[in-house]
Amino acid sequence: MVSSFKKFTTQLGSPALLFYALPYLMVILIIGTVSQKWMGLHGALETFFFSWIIWITALPLPGGLFVMSAITLNLTVKFLIKSKWSIQKAGTNLIHFGILMLMIGGLGSLIARSDALMILEPQTQSAFTQSYTETDLIIFKNDTISQRIDFKNLVLGDLDKLPFRLNIFELCKTCTIVLRDKDKQDWVGAFRSMRLVESTAPLNPEEHIQGISFEVSALNDVQDGKYLTFESFPKPPKFTVGDDVYTVVIERHRTPLPFSLTLKDFKKDAYIGTNRAQGYTSTLEIHDGDLNFPAVITMNDPLRYRGYTFYQSSFAGDASVLAVVRNKAYIFPYIASLLVALGLIWHSIFLVRIKK
Repeated sequence: MVSSFKKFTTQLGSPALLFYALPYLMVILIIGTVSQKWMGLHGALETFFFSWIIWITALPLPGGLFVMSAITLNLTVKFLIKSKWSIQKAGTNLIHFGILMLMIGGLGSLIARSDALMILEPQTQSAFTQSYTETDLIIFKNDTISQRIDFKNLVLGDLDKLPFRLNIFELCKTCTIVLRDKDKQDWVGAFRSMRLVESTAPLNPEEHIQGISFEVSALNDVQDGKYLTFESFPKPPKFTVGDDVYTVVIERHRTPLPFSLTLKDFKKDAYIGTNRAQGYTSTLEIHDGDLNFPAVITMNDPLRYRGYTFYQSSFAGDASVLAVVRNKAYIFPYIASLLVALGLIWHSIFLVRIKK
């Protein structure tokens, strides 16, 4: 039993595993980076880097998470079992431990990180991020949320807890809005000219749209009929019941931030003679309790604050679109760098003593 365990750990900590895993990881990095042109950044990250398995048609190959886990386990076993523990080797061991911490941090980032977006309107304060793909169906009663339903939990049929009948007869998970050329009967007002059609997922996840088609009855002849609504629809359907106004809205799932941002100014620089963007710059003000201070985000200079990283992603009219990454393992690279530095200092001091 002991012999088998020793043999297993010897194989697990073998340099051969690292020898083959690192080139394979480089291949994943290259393919994943190149594929962003066709899959988009979010799609490439999910397919190659944040996955345990990469499916090439019916062929399963190790994904980024699997390879990083294997490398981290290999280095851990090698460090714990094969390291020589002595005062002379303390500097080398600290360096190795720092590299191991860096790998653990990288693996933790892959597993624990979260990606979202933030759309900042000019001179508007915001304290939440929005999901790229997850949305909620929200029923407002006047200005108060009456119901909030996760879109993935929606089913066809009637919604409960409403003073009128609202029947969902179509769910669109990845929508394109097109002109309606037939079957206009029973559709109300502007909804006679538009319809939702399922389409392929967009390259940019912030362009992802979900929507519903529904029928309202038991109100009056003016309001009864068929409607639709979708994410970011500027004029969602509204229904008057007595003194109350009900609004049917689909919006991206929101996650609150422990602070807020205000967009003071947004600039888009274009290449000379074209409308092609050369760069974006967002001038912000951060509000955190009693603290208020300025910050600037450009395409190559993100904002890092309280475990969140804000990248300049794109724009929507006058609004700035930021990609927001929360990495709970962000502290590991700092610890790893400190350990490697201490190891190098210790190793250098020991070498000087030997020479003396």
